[in-house]
Amino acid sequence: MVNWFHSYLSNRFQRIKSSCVSLPWKSIHKGVPQGSGLSPLLFDLFIHDLPKSCNSFCSQFADDLNSSVADKDHNVLVTKLQDNFTAIKAFCSEKRLDRY
Repeated sequence: MVNWFHSYLSNRFQRIKSSCVSLPWKSIHKGVPQGSGLSPLLFDLFIHDLPKSCNSFCSQFADDLNSSVADKDHNVLVTKLQDNFTAIKAFCSEKRLDRY
């Protein structure tokens, strides 16, 4: 199974095509192939613990994450949002999701 996953996630390339212009193929070293049934599942497995690192409500659906906070005081709301953003960014940095 490990060999199958390795072959699924390695030796991939992409390029940009627009009208009659095609850029050269570039090697992809991160992420999962888009458009496959496994992609949302692999993404969810990879970020499964992200909501635990948030200080607010987080919900996940397929390959999307929603985080929300509430407060009557605008300044407290801004602080909560900033703290939550910082926590999400730290999680992504730890998992190397912020680098290409």
